[in-house]
Amino acid sequence: MRLNFSILLFFILTLSYSQVNKKPNILLLYMDDLRPELNSYGSKHIYSPNIDKLAEKGVQFNEAYANVAVCGASRASMLTGIYPGIDYFIDYKTRVDIEKNDIVTIPKLLKNNGYTTISNGKIYHFLDDKWDDWDEVWRPYAFDNPEGIEPIDWWQSLWKDYQTTENKELEKITGKGPAFEIANVKDSVLIDGLLTNKVIRDIKRLKNIQKELHLQFIGFVKSRRGDKIKDENKEIFTGAFWSGESGLEIGLVDAIGEMKRVLKDRFGEKVKKRAKQVFFCDVILPCRIK
Repeated sequence: MRLNFSILLFFILTLSYSQVNKKPNILLLYMDDLRPELNSYGSKHIYSPNIDKLAEKGVQFNEAYANVAVCGASRASMLTGIYPGIDYFIDYKTRVDIEKNDIVTIPKLLKNNGYTTISNGKIYHFLDDKWDDWDEVWRPYAFDNPEGIEPIDWWQSLWKDYQTTENKELEKITGKGPAFEIANVKDSVLIDGLLTNKVIRDIKRLKNIQKELHLQFIGFVKSRRGDKIKDENKEIFTGAFWSGESGLEIGLVDAIGEMKRVLKDRFGEKVKKRAKQVFFCDVILPCRIK
């Protein structure tokens, strides 16, 4: 008699995404052409409670300097991890994909290591610079571009985002406008507000995906093991790692041993194994006979 098996193997037995040694979530905020005129930096006339709280919980750099005093070039330098040179990263219209395309950027490195990378707002100067380094690229209004106008060109025409009639007319006539304005509108109307809301939505969406996958995993383990789980305590699904012996004690596995020998002991000496996908492991979950 010849039996075919579908075997579920794990390199190491864990019952959720590791909450103990998990990869950290990374939220990188870029703001250029600004000095640290904030309460946490000693400017007591500035009311900045949220950034002050962030400074208290994290690390505030009090002696940090830009590699180059130009917006686009500075961001390119930070995202590639290399200093500007005499012929690259020298002005605002820097393009990494032209000047240093062979460099593995920070978002590319993260993406290669299992992260979901999202570019919201103005990260590189050009919207399509190193496009493939991201899972998603988004800027307010950019992809609402009229036919015949590229997203980057449409964005460039809107980014000043004036809200008052006076300033809009001034920009039409002169091509310029004031450095700032005080308009009686909600934050969600402004590009900064739209961008903030998009980031918040992304964080919630990714968090919900993680939660959904975790719950699916819990359901899968419970359906496979059923009453064999002997100690269904709170730590089983927290991300703690269980060795073979520990997993055996609480009913997460049936046996520990060399795969070929375990299969023959269970199904006879003539058993044939055909693995579709095999990882090195010391844990075997129940086999299912096709």
